[in-house]
Amino acid sequence: PEIKKAIQYIHAHMEEPLTLESVCEAINLNKCYFCTLFKTHTSKTFTQYLNEARIHAAKKLMLETQLDLRNQRQEPRLHCQLAEFLMSLLFP
Repeated sequence: PEIKKAIQYIHAHMEEPLTLESVCEAINLNKCYFCTLFKTHTSKTFTQYLNEARIHAAKKLMLETQLDLRNQRQEPRLHCQLAEFLMSLLFP
């Protein structure tokens, strides 16, 4: 249940600058215990999981929007919004 809460929290807040400490605080777990539990359940470290989740979200957004970046002159505002969102996911 704790890891499920952590994963839900990560996905709900991945656009924010998440830290191990902030997730542990949100789900009320000790950092060392959380790291051991998370690695056991996901086979990944917190950082690996967070980075992969952000990359997956960015890829999904790019596929869903189906933007042709060559047409950015036609939709510059949308292109800028997409770029800003992707940057917030990858570099919070």
